[in-house]
Amino acid sequence: MLSTLKLDDSAGVETGSDPVEVFKTIMELLSQHRAWDRFPTTGRLA
Repeated sequence: MLSTLKLDDSAGVETGSDPVEVFKTIMELLSQHRAWDRFPTTGRLA
């Protein structure tokens, strides 16, 4: 579907044949996302 829409090579799109590896890559990228640095943590869930 992403290929049909020509989104498979777009910024922010992670693709691969192994879903577990894609998930690992996404988790690694999310851990480096700047949004985590913008908001202080309170140590509790909202």
